[in-house]
Amino acid sequence: PAPKAKVSCGYAGSADRQIRCQVSFVHGRQINGTLRIRLSRNGTIVGLGHARVRRGNATVTAKVLRQVTSGSWRVTLVLARAHLEPATKTVALASVS
Repeated sequence: PAPKAKVSCGYAGSADRQIRCQVSFVHGRQINGTLRIRLSRNGTIVGLGHARVRRGNATVTAKVLRQVTSGSWRVTLVLARAHLEPATKTVALASVS
C-alpha cells in the first residue's frame, strides 16, 4: 500500500502555466525514490509532473495542459522506490491557489 501523503499546490511561473506542489509523506523520513503526479479536475487531466523524493519530501513542478474552471481537484501520486512495486495514492485537494 502507498504511504499517507500531504499535498499542497499553487500556481507558479508566468501566466499560470505551471503548478508547483509540495508533497510530504507522513511518518516517511526514510522514503526515497521517484514521484509522478497527475492533477485532475472534474475528471479532466490538468497537469503532469515528476520529481525525486528525498527524506519523505518532494517539490513537483507540473506543466499545465489545459484550463478547467469547475469541479473538485484530485491528485494522483505514483511513488516508485528501489526493489518495491510502484504505489499509487489519490488525494483530494481543497484548492490550487
